[in-house]
Amino acid sequence: MTPVAQAMEYAFIAIWIAAMVTWFVGAAHFLPVWWALARKRKPERRHIKWSLISAGIFIALVGAGFGVGGIAELAGGWG
Repeated sequence: MTPVAQAMEYAFIAIWIAAMVTWFVGAAHFLPVWWALARKRKPERRHIKWSLISAGIFIALVGAGFGVGGIAELAGGWG
């Protein structure tokens, strides 16, 4: 494995971990919104705001992970 591919592998793993943390933060803010709507109450705006922000960051990180994985494949692959 080339040094560039190795660096991209480490970057991919770091991005994956950051994406999972962001997903859990988003879920922690989305579940109160879901619970309030299920009980026919108005959800708090801060939970809606942070769940949408977390979803956007998660999607951006997944896209970055695909990009880094593509660069790693072009730089020498996994083998």
